[in-house]
Amino acid sequence: MGLLGKPLKINSMEIKNRFLRSATVENMADIEGYVADALLKLYYDLARGGTGLIVTGAASVEASGRAFVNQMSVYDDKFIPGLKKLAKVVHAYGDGCKCAVQIFHQGTAGYGYSYGAMDGGYRLNDLKEDEIQKTIAAFGRAARRVKEAGFDAVAVHGAHGYLLSEFLSPVTNNRDDRWGGSLENRMRFSLEVYSAVRGQVGTDFPVLWKLNTMIILQAAIPLKIMYRWPNGWQMRAWT
Repeated sequence: MGLLGKPLKINSMEIKNRFLRSATVENMADIEGYVADALLKLYYDLARGGTGLIVTGAASVEASGRAFVNQMSVYDDKFIPGLKKLAKVVHAYGDGCKCAVQIFHQGTAGYGYSYGAMDGGYRLNDLKEDEIQKTIAAFGRAARRVKEAGFDAVAVHGAHGYLLSEFLSPVTNNRDDRWGGSLENRMRFSLEVYSAVRGQVGTDFPVLWKLNTMIILQAAIPLKIMYRWPNGWQMRAWT
């Protein structure tokens, strides 16, 4: 199998091989966002497939951030028992498979999807400072719940036009305060979310991040800026 079959270490987590089951929408939680039997069965099957790391579909950090009717939630401690069951299934049947929960907020991007999207009434350009800070803190608390539930890592969804991606793009971010305008200002929300997450899970717990490499929208972020973003973010966030 060559390189793909060799172990890989990310922070304190050692993955048995380099096969990743990337986060994918399941729509198998119950209507309130609790882990349901169908979701446990899915991850039982996935864990037995031999992949080294499984990342769940996105789980919302706030009630207003859910995009889909049967999407997992992680915005309250009441969801931890169900998440613990999911982590135990992967660990019990995955022969060393590691698992992470992807946390996200839909922002204003819930519209337009064909598989049960909801509009949570969240409007990036109308948010007040205290609302932004509340959402940043919610990401941190969600990460803490993921860790408490027994997962090996937390993954942050910063792509696909959802909230973190919306803050980054000058097409969707039309704010004229410290959260919009320049690239540095548009990066601020993601950097603050990272700090909140790291503050809740500690320095040794792996934090994964999904990020667009290109946004195919008229007048969107040029490719040269998208190359600048990971480099600038890495230096500022991991030093």
